[in-house]
Amino acid sequence: MITKSWRTNWERIVPFLEFPPGLRRILYTTNAIESFNARVR
Repeated sequence: MITKSWRTNWERIVPFLEFPPGLRRILYTTNAIESFNARVR
């Protein structure tokens, strides 16, 4: 199921992979407080 989702949405996924790892971690976090805590650490 995950593979099908990736293949179906590949054009939307690829741009996120081009961001630097530190920025990707912030973008992937859906919880704003969790994101902030991760950056503070």
